[in-house]
Amino acid sequence: MTVRWVAVGIALLAAAGAAAWNVRQRLDVKVTTSPVTVGAIVREVVAAGTVEAESSVQVGTQVSGVVETLNADFNSVVHRGDVIARLDPRQYDEQLKQARAAKAQAQADVASFRVEVEDARQKLNRAESLAKSQLIPPSDLETSRAAFEEARASLHSGEAALRQAEAAVNQARVDLEHTIIRAPAAGIIVDRKVDVGQTVAASVETPVLFTIASDLNTVQLQVEVDETDVGWITPGDTAVFAVDAYPHEVYHGTVSQVREQPIVTPSGATDPRADTHQATTQTGSSAGVVSYTAVLDVPNPGDHLLPGMTAVVTIDGAHRDHAIRMPNSALVFRPTPDVLRTIGALPPPPIDRGRENRDVREVWKYDGERLTPVLVRAGLADDDWTEVVSGSLSAGDQLATGVTVSERRPRLLSGL
Repeated sequence: MTVRWVAVGIALLAAAGAAAWNVRQRLDVKVTTSPVTVGAIVREVVAAGTVEAESSVQVGTQVSGVVETLNADFNSVVHRGDVIARLDPRQYDEQLKQARAAKAQAQADVASFRVEVEDARQKLNRAESLAKSQLIPPSDLETSRAAFEEARASLHSGEAALRQAEAAVNQARVDLEHTIIRAPAAGIIVDRKVDVGQTVAASVETPVLFTIASDLNTVQLQVEVDETDVGWITPGDTAVFAVDAYPHEVYHGTVSQVREQPIVTPSGATDPRADTHQATTQTGSSAGVVSYTAVLDVPNPGDHLLPGMTAVVTIDGAHRDHAIRMPNSALVFRPTPDVLRTIGALPPPPIDRGRENRDVREVWKYDGERLTPVLVRAGLADDDWTEVVSGSLSAGDQLATGVTVSERRPRLLSGL
């Protein structure tokens, strides 16, 4: 009998040991959290830009000719009206002389036509007087009238030719004056495209001789901003940037304009420091990267910043000073089904991704024991924080930002 009970006990212990080995593995879950806080959010926009003069004027010539003298060179400071170049004037001087001679001939013709008109008028008056006394036939009177009208027509034609000759003289004088190239605005010569002895032809298009930039004490920085960031930038926003020429200097600027004309850069052009003017400007195109030009006004004491310099710009866009904010890491946290089963949380509700709910996001509150899904409407965001526009969150709430999962086995009964 005793032996039987001992055998039963041994069988029960063996069964318990086997059951212990077959127990399912359990998960050990550790959740990391970060609190909801109140503070500032600043949306910084980083983009590439190019230094440009506030305004620049391309100086050309309206007449063709050979460059006779140059009175300005690169970096020359000029004032409005200064003579910066001259073309050989001899051809246009001769044309002016010819035009004046043609005008003198037209004046002489007009004087002759006036004499003829006066003579024809006197003959017509005499013929009318004789016709009243029936001393001449009616045909002679008609002939006198025709001669008078013909003389008047010749005078009108001569006067028109005189006006044309006067216009030709004026045009020749203007062409002669255009051989003297004057600065149309004050500034600095930043480009010169001709040399003495070079022939310039203005028959097809106006050739550019010089480019004059306005005073460089203030310059503009034209920044190419991606379409995803342009909505956060408004005139008055401040910015900081540096240029390769002075890597240890920090320059400041203010956004003065955000241009609405889109710039579409082909997908293959990925250089962020490419000149914005080299991009193809299109409207309504879906091929390529769409960006917009933001113009910054930049003080430039000492004229260190020169047109064409490239810069990487950080613009302080939209900001909130006292926003309820959640950590960005909480927005990307998603617990796995195993974690949800282990902690006992419910799955999140579905989100309607319609246009009106495009800013609705899902986060998870954690009270130390349980995960709770919360839907919030997100607003302004920076590198670390996202504004809570609406939702069941308040300062101090702990949001799950990560989870560590480990497996553990139940211990075997001691003594086995």
